[in-house]
Amino acid sequence: MKLMKKLTALVLAAAMAVSLNLPVTNVKAADWTQSGAYGAVVNYKTPENAGNADLLWSYRPKEGWYAESMPIIAGDYIYTADANSGYLVKLTKDGKRVNEGKGKLADTLYWVANICYGDGKIFVPLDNGRIQAFDADTLDSVWISEPTSNSDAITSKLTYHEGYVYGGNKANAEGAGAYYAIKTEDEDSDKTEEEKKFAWTYTEADTSFYWEKGTVIGNYFVVGDLSGKLLVLDRKTGNKVDEVVLDSGFSGAGITYDEKSNTFYFISNNTVVYQYRLSSDGKLQEMKRSKPICSGGYSASTPTISDGRLYVGGRNGSYGSKGFLAVVDADTLELQYKAEAVSDVQSQPLVTTAYGTSANQNQTVVYFTANNKPGAIYYITDSKTAGSAVVKELFVPENSKQNYCMSDVIADEDGTLYYKNDSNYIFAVGKKTSDPETPKPETKPETKPDQTAQEKVQPITYHKDSKRKVKVSWKKKSGAKGYVIYAKGGKGKYKKLKTVGKVTAKTVTVKSGYHYRFRVRPFKYVKKGKKSVRKYYKSVGAKGKNGAKTVTATFGNVKGYQGYAVYMKVGKGSYRKVKDSAKGGEISYIKKKAKVGKTYTFCLKGYKIIKGKKVYTMLKTKRI
Repeated sequence: MKLMKKLTALVLAAAMAVSLNLPVTNVKAADWTQSGAYGAVVNYKTPENAGNADLLWSYRPKEGWYAESMPIIAGDYIYTADANSGYLVKLTKDGKRVNEGKGKLADTLYWVANICYGDGKIFVPLDNGRIQAFDADTLDSVWISEPTSNSDAITSKLTYHEGYVYGGNKANAEGAGAYYAIKTEDEDSDKTEEEKKFAWTYTEADTSFYWEKGTVIGNYFVVGDLSGKLLVLDRKTGNKVDEVVLDSGFSGAGITYDEKSNTFYFISNNTVVYQYRLSSDGKLQEMKRSKPICSGGYSASTPTISDGRLYVGGRNGSYGSKGFLAVVDADTLELQYKAEAVSDVQSQPLVTTAYGTSANQNQTVVYFTANNKPGAIYYITDSKTAGSAVVKELFVPENSKQNYCMSDVIADEDGTLYYKNDSNYIFAVGKKTSDPETPKPETKPETKPDQTAQEKVQPITYHKDSKRKVKVSWKKKSGAKGYVIYAKGGKGKYKKLKTVGKVTAKTVTVKSGYHYRFRVRPFKYVKKGKKSVRKYYKSVGAKGKNGAKTVTATFGNVKGYQGYAVYMKVGKGSYRKVKDSAKGGEISYIKKKAKVGKTYTFCLKGYKIIKGKKVYTMLKTKRI
């Protein structure tokens, strides 16, 4: 039954090309409403290009495919719900799990679940049609809702606003979908899983709210459905106030409200962008609608508005076709340009305005994901006068962590980007620590006045040792009692490696960085007087088969910081942390089973704790 449910969901996902969890990252978690005001716009100095993007860490609770929610940020922590372990997971900003063993889910998750934060709580929609609330600090369960009217999972993105959580699910067997609201307050603090009633339920025939996230505007809740109805509900009673029927439906696209102009924006699944306004009595007023961004195209993306421009994604044709990131004038709804992406862009774009200056006409960097392997972060650089842009890769996961991706990219105030792909790894991508805003490395520690010259800090030294295993084999020589193995690296001379007995293969260790040739010289024992001595035959060629290699990176004379971290990257991949050290002196890291022919680059970073946070500085980088 679970398998059929999963397969059905996957088919629906392919048909509707949904988008996922809407990040509201322009305010601190304590102030979050997740109503979508202004869309996902931040003023943080995130990595502005691939050259200064660095993988800080990646985290996956367990191996294998399983349901896992998109990550969210609340305060100083990252949260995700994990069906494999059955827990709400809480991570520090450096990727360490805290409160392990807390946050036990009362049921499994739907294959895609979208959690949200508000009122000091994390809200998790469960597969049995309930919402479970957890204390964001302790991860203790606070309450659990009654089942939905059809006992089916809430599949929309959850919305929190002023003491209420809103969510909807798809149509039931009778073809009626429903939306729900529940108050977030804990009426009985002595119970951890008391059943809490929904404040209201709105249901209607011939409608479905599969992945449809709504937005609170004043006293009203505005949401679209798959058939193309745009609904206005009283946010506290659920009574319908108004509705309009559009030319096309919604497919997971959310609504973005611009408080400055009192208008809201959304895109239908046939790539038409709409601008609406809501009157004080909750009536819908259409202001403008665009021409289709792409004739025959499709969109399930939520727009982001920044400085008079809308950013929204989609694809150019049927499922599997190329994608796009469109830039639309927010006033006229005229298409400014469309940047081609590798695949369907289903995420809501994340915009940072931290790099805007008068010299470059308010330059912005726009991040998004595309639903294809490798499941990377992509970006464009835009300005108010730009008429085109090229989509570039910001971060690409290593091969073992690549998979399809519908995730939004979110950011914290430190400028770190977070997202996940279907490998179920959560990635934290930040700016390289060589950024000029970070403290420069100290050349010597604090010393006493009488410290001798011999005690002064020496520059950090670096030593590499790269070896690889090679299985050498040869033909048997009749009468031989043993063999001497020789190796020649590059244009050098043959050198003796090892003497072995009556075998025809042996694994030897050689230095990396050379192309080796091998020979063996058979021998037997003969009498010479009273002694047995070796008599050698003519040497013959031998074959060498590469195995894994071992790479050792050693940093010496390390001093002056409160702690250290060794990072490693393979080839042109991204750095990942491989070792922490609380002590300096000499720091070594051994990479076992490294691949022959691959280049390994190591860097050492030192950190100091400033205002409770680790601030890293690049100290040394070396390539092997």
